[in-house]
Amino acid sequence: MIKNDFNDNVVSEFLMIIPKLEELDIESFNKDITELYKKYTGYNYLVIENLPYEEIVNLLKPSRIEDYTRLLIVATLIFLEGIKLEDYFRMMKSYNIFNTSIEKGLDTKESTFKIVFLKILESLRDFELPSTLYYQIFNHYKYMGEYAKGEDCLYELIELDSSYQNHLQEYYEFLLILDDNELENGGLNKDEVEESLREL
Repeated sequence: MIKNDFNDNVVSEFLMIIPKLEELDIESFNKDITELYKKYTGYNYLVIENLPYEEIVNLLKPSRIEDYTRLLIVATLIFLEGIKLEDYFRMMKSYNIFNTSIEKGLDTKESTFKIVFLKILESLRDFELPSTLYYQIFNHYKYMGEYAKGEDCLYELIELDSSYQNHLQEYYEFLLILDDNELENGGLNKDEVEESLREL
């Protein structure tokens, strides 16, 4: 319990820093991010920066401990750097760290880093992506209850690859099973879903 409370405090402190980082010019950002890597991971920025995402996961997520704090902080810093530099590869590195964490057991629906992950997904959709990645993003939205975003993403995917057209009916039928509150929390309502299903 003490460990969890400590991690919660670390995460809360870190998430409060993000808006300030986003407002910095690139020179100040680079200075601050170097210090933040050291503070939150114990590692030098260049050590982390030069590692592929798989090695970052192995370094910062001990296999027997269900603690993703340091790993997701690094993923967030890499993403913020990607936004500052308009660097697709950094954004993808950040996404891959999150995605690997999910495969290892991270629940993004309950994670305090959910808002960061949503920003990563939104940013990636500004690029030309392979259809398999688009489909992954759609499924992340669906799992996290971001149903309107999932619908938009699925239509974008179909424009990219029409073979995914059959997933629309499946998705709308899934949405109709949900209770009204859950659906509305995800940005849709039953009337909209029923109308969209009729129009297919």
